[in-house]
Amino acid sequence: AAGMSSAAGASEKSAAAMRTKGGELIDGHGLVSKLIETFGVQIFTLGKFHSDPHPGNLLVAPDGKTLSIIDFGQTKVLQNQTRLGLARLILALAANRRDEALAEVSNFGLKLTNAAPDFALTVCYILFDTRMDLEEAHVSPLDADLPEDMRVVNIKTIPEELFMLIRVVALMRGILVSLDTDVHARMIWRPYAIAALREAGELVPQWALDQEEVLKRAPIGVAEGGVTEPGAGAGTGGGVAERAEQSVYAKMKRLAKWMQENNLPHDRKALMPFAGVGMMSVHEIATAVEADEQTKLDKAFRKFSEAQRTRCFELATKTEAAEAAVAKAAAAEASVAADAKARREAKLADENTAGKEKVTAGAVMGTGGSASEPPRKTTTSMWKKFKRYTGVTASFKPTPSPPSSSST
Repeated sequence: AAGMSSAAGASEKSAAAMRTKGGELIDGHGLVSKLIETFGVQIFTLGKFHSDPHPGNLLVAPDGKTLSIIDFGQTKVLQNQTRLGLARLILALAANRRDEALAEVSNFGLKLTNAAPDFALTVCYILFDTRMDLEEAHVSPLDADLPEDMRVVNIKTIPEELFMLIRVVALMRGILVSLDTDVHARMIWRPYAIAALREAGELVPQWALDQEEVLKRAPIGVAEGGVTEPGAGAGTGGGVAERAEQSVYAKMKRLAKWMQENNLPHDRKALMPFAGVGMMSVHEIATAVEADEQTKLDKAFRKFSEAQRTRCFELATKTEAAEAAVAKAAAAEASVAADAKARREAKLADENTAGKEKVTAGAVMGTGGSASEPPRKTTTSMWKKFKRYTGVTASFKPTPSPPSSSST
């Protein structure tokens, strides 16, 4: 795939244009899903995994769908205790069980300093899962350029075999960025984690079994693609995420596109600080500028020159004002349309009510002030009987007989 770039705008175009030498389109999402599944087998079934799966060690077949991994010169053997601990951790992450997940990483000896429990869980997702729909997923906790307030991982406490797995996850994240896709390893690995625990004679937690039943009834892609989102709190299971346009990944792509259109820095390195402070849209930039949040702005724009920063502030403010004006006009138009609709419905309701009242009055009064059938209907009925008995076929209206003269 020639022309691959770390720039957010370039990733989408290059990922869509990736082809084999024979011209076959490459299914990036499917290939990464297969790659991650092979690591599920390596980690939880074999207990030994390829620890250097960079793109140069991955070969795509001419059909664009078959993936091969080469160069197993750098591998890592997991101790059985670590392998089963990882299995329990993956199940906890898949079900969003915060307390269980943090307990497992603590058992590994991994220390998360200065991190509240919920943020510590987020760090676990970043280290041991490949999901890209988290704000912090676009900034590695091990990044040397990370702000001080986000450096929560003490690297000295990570066991070597665990560090190699974290490295594998980081490499896969890089591939996901280049292919402009999102695959969640925890959801692909969970069946292999359950199998590993059962084979070792360990009881699978009931909450994991309950989630398994839910996923069996879920649409295809939920269990495999990993679109479950944490959000039910500690000790509970995650629900199905409504990703699409509201995901962090999508928001960062839109911001990168806006930056590119305005000739501002838009590559991954320049925008990572924005994700780190939760500033992922033009609206959020404009809001921070208006509120004069200098500390937040300094952290987000630390890869921008002073001139680029000033220009971005001005453009974001103008864009926000223009969008606000459009939104206001649209809201006013919608309000006028809603009022007109309400008036039409009220008028129709009044007409229906008047019509029902008229019909009711006619049914009660009848023609001639009684509740009997109208005389014309009776006359017509009698005329039909007359034709049937006499054989008359001419069409004419019956006329009343002249009054008889009284005899003298």
